[in-house]
Amino acid sequence: MNEQVIINELKVLAKKEAKYINKNLNKNFVKIEGWVEQKIPDKLQSSLEAAIFTSFGIVFQKGTDIIEKGYNKSALEFNHKMNTYALSIRPNKKSIKRFKKTSNTASIKNIAISGTKGVGFGILGIGLPDIPVFISVMLKGVYEIATAHGYDYNLPYERYFILQLITVAFSYDIEKLENVEEINKFAYDNILSQTYDEEAKIIEVSELLTNDLIYTKFIQGIPFVGVLGGTFDMLFTKKVLDYAQIKYQQRFFHRLQAPQQQLDEDPIIMLDSRALHKLSKKMPSRLGLPLKEDTEIQEYEELPLQVDDDLPGKLMDKLNIKLGIK
Repeated sequence: MNEQVIINELKVLAKKEAKYINKNLNKNFVKIEGWVEQKIPDKLQSSLEAAIFTSFGIVFQKGTDIIEKGYNKSALEFNHKMNTYALSIRPNKKSIKRFKKTSNTASIKNIAISGTKGVGFGILGIGLPDIPVFISVMLKGVYEIATAHGYDYNLPYERYFILQLITVAFSYDIEKLENVEEINKFAYDNILSQTYDEEAKIIEVSELLTNDLIYTKFIQGIPFVGVLGGTFDMLFTKKVLDYAQIKYQQRFFHRLQAPQQQLDEDPIIMLDSRALHKLSKKMPSRLGLPLKEDTEIQEYEELPLQVDDDLPGKLMDKLNIKLGIK
């Protein structure tokens, strides 16, 4: 196998991960959080919190069989075997692109589904019933991506990996960086801690989802204005599936990579050191960032953290105008 092709692909994925972390490092809900806290009735807030919290646990633990009815798992498994064989015979950019196509298609499809039904519920001013639907579509996308890369999401350590993917997607600031470190460490040894408790992890993920979804689901429950709230279903789903694509591809290509000695000389798992230094004094060595021996930490202090002014930010501006938030 052409080892350099695999190494190059892993480097590309490392850059994608760094870009993803930078882009999603900060929360875009600061203004709307304050507005919702003032407007939302205590009883409705409690109902939304309970619905989000319980829905994730139920869907994740008991909804797999139902979710699997929404896609052809056997076809994904067959495509994985065929594409892996083609890649092993002739590893080049064309075969890599063909390998990625199946999971990319699944990701785009589920993001579109999430956006369509979110906007539909938003037009009607329905937020609460949409919660389990949103969670199911999000998990369906992750399951399809996992299967397309040859991973059985029913195994205990794969279930943990999925939970940690979602944890990274819905955490912010230093917590996000710590969660990235944890998933990167696990991704290549597949070893669960003896103290790992899936129930506790599900609770942790449920709390993270609740912190974000409660605001958008409240907005989604307002007729017509709820369209903007419903649009965040698509954005949240995309945030999870984009990261799932990166991590499953890294894991897959890691299995095809060059000898460890060569990789040790050219690390491929890294984060943007500017983002890390902006939030923590525990510098890149903590996450295995490849710094040159003559590189001084101070040089990162003058480099600003770059966060793209993308769709979530534009939507938040529109939503703030609609709601009269300055």
